[in-house]
Amino acid sequence: MRIYRTKVGAADATQHLIATLTTPNLTYDDSIADAAILAAAVPTVNTTGTTLTLGGNPVGTNDAANKGYVDSTVSSSVSAGVAPKFDGTTGHGHTGVNGDGPQITQTGIAPGAITLGKLAPELEKRFDHITDSFVLGNNDWSALGYGQVLAGGSIAYSASDRGMLFSGISAGGQWTKLRVRMPVDPESTYVVRAKFTKKSGNGVIYIGAESLDGSYVGIATDQANSYNYFGASGYPLTAGTSKVFEGTISGYNTTSTGDPSKFDPEAKYFDLVLIANYGSTGTGACETVLEWLELTRLPNYAMIGKPSNQSVSTIKGVIAEVDTRSIVVTRDATGKVQKVEEKDGSIIVSTTTVARNTLGQITSITEVLGGNTITTTINRNLSGKITSTTKTVS
Repeated sequence: MRIYRTKVGAADATQHLIATLTTPNLTYDDSIADAAILAAAVPTVNTTGTTLTLGGNPVGTNDAANKGYVDSTVSSSVSAGVAPKFDGTTGHGHTGVNGDGPQITQTGIAPGAITLGKLAPELEKRFDHITDSFVLGNNDWSALGYGQVLAGGSIAYSASDRGMLFSGISAGGQWTKLRVRMPVDPESTYVVRAKFTKKSGNGVIYIGAESLDGSYVGIATDQANSYNYFGASGYPLTAGTSKVFEGTISGYNTTSTGDPSKFDPEAKYFDLVLIANYGSTGTGACETVLEWLELTRLPNYAMIGKPSNQSVSTIKGVIAEVDTRSIVVTRDATGKVQKVEEKDGSIIVSTTTVARNTLGQITSITEVLGGNTITTTINRNLSGKITSTTKTVS
């Protein structure tokens, strides 16, 4: 706003610019004006003779009314819900609505104003996985769970049990998915290990994978169940006992096959699925604790040292602290591990061979080391479940 007035004794009696108000908090006080213009009246007409008004009040005739008009105009012109701040101390009070940015208060950005879900999907993917492993232990990982089916029960952290407690009697048990979002490498093998303890009741345990597309949407395009239970499939755990479950998954099924140890066709990522107390019956408590869980991607081919290490003598290798050995993994046509060799250059230090039946289940593991052969035989019942193991050394 510009303030004009005539000067006392001016020959032309015209108006002159004496002040410019650039922001609403600036004011012009005629009582402390320059002495040369103190006796002059504030003009109410411009050079064309039109009366100057603010809100219907002639300039210079009703200062209080004009001030009130300016204040109310500034306040009403600001978007609803955003308190105008002109004192330079608190800043702009963003409300968090679309177009207004995250909510900002005097103490900073409001809690929850910026979440991972509000970031661009591509940026989110870059934060999801920077390692080839996923580990849960004695901590509350409830925030990673989603898509839960509790059937009147609960899944919650138990400090006394040092793990996540699945509790409730239901034919459907308690389900949860774990937001792992592990990228799928069709040539890699993924190993899951998890320890469950059955405190009370009955029911069985499942550990599986949900295949995801590139947008993290679940897909079920093979002939397996909705989820591929590669870690445990309906295992009955007796009350008062614990068990470490272990399973592997690698490669793809086709749309006409349903191997639970393979992913759905063209899966880009996968999450884990955990079910406890499934098919539980009776009365009283039915509780199962997940104490820890590990998911790891095994390397396709591991090489330690340099190809020329076979030329390094044992003594020199020890002095230089050089690891001259390498691990070579051989797979069968289906992508499953068949043999693992530990080599020092071209010298084979040890060999581990895995034998499988027609269903792809491991039947024996043979290790040759230092002239000894150690064979572990895995015995199964008619349903294919492991009943015992035997070991021989020759």
